[in-house]
Amino acid sequence: MKTENKYLIHVSGITCSACIQKLENLSNYDHKVKSAHVHFGQSLIEIQTHEETSSNDIVDCIKKLGFRAEFLEDKAEIFEANKRSNREQLSKLGVAGFCAGNIMLATVPLYSGVEIEYRKYFAYIAFALFLPIVFYSAQDFYKNAWRSFKTKSLNIDLPITVALLAGFAFSTWNLLKAEYDYLYYDSTASFIFLILSARYLLNKLQQNFIATYSDADFGLSQLYQLVHSKESKKKESLLVGDKLNLVKGQTLPVKSRIVVQFSDWNLSLISGESHPKN
Repeated sequence: MKTENKYLIHVSGITCSACIQKLENLSNYDHKVKSAHVHFGQSLIEIQTHEETSSNDIVDCIKKLGFRAEFLEDKAEIFEANKRSNREQLSKLGVAGFCAGNIMLATVPLYSGVEIEYRKYFAYIAFALFLPIVFYSAQDFYKNAWRSFKTKSLNIDLPITVALLAGFAFSTWNLLKAEYDYLYYDSTASFIFLILSARYLLNKLQQNFIATYSDADFGLSQLYQLVHSKESKKKESLLVGDKLNLVKGQTLPVKSRIVVQFSDWNLSLISGESHPKN
């Protein structure tokens, strides 16, 4: 969505604070970008440019960082974009859950001492069930890990990808050598399923929690009280150097520096931790 020199873009693949920091520093990659603010719960980035530019150029810049992005014509498309993303995540989660559950069933005979002539059949069943996880359910891990490698920054999906591929390669090597006691398809599949489940549930909670902000234009309608002044400003009217006095329930509107000695911040939308950060 575009208003003046402001653009609203839906971005898939925002998984941690490092992703947010990279997107909010978009001006380092495109000199036309004046500022960028990520709405984590809605997978949106609000971008302001120095001059009017093509939305395709901004989307291409975001894609070069390894994210999937699409320009939104209006706010009604936000919920549709989130629905598409949620359906895709749920599909990958369902495949991972089905395969992980059946892999565990297939490996029970291996642990319970099935006769040697039948062990290889159960082992190859576990191998076959693990393939959809490697080539479908784990796709987002690969994309995020590649983005991390390409931009020379570390994110959580890089070690997850290494662990997944190492477990798969090691187990397959032992499968080919008929060493069926050293297969880790079940534990690796369960590990991926649990991570995908946690991410899906966290994403839904974030979307439901922050959905009320869409009615308030993502906080743009909030008034922020200036320190040592009776004047209040909206987000778009704030200037560099303004000192704000935030009250309970308000969101931090822009990238800022804390100047008081003690304060409590609710970072649960980003970190998942329920306790305030001092």
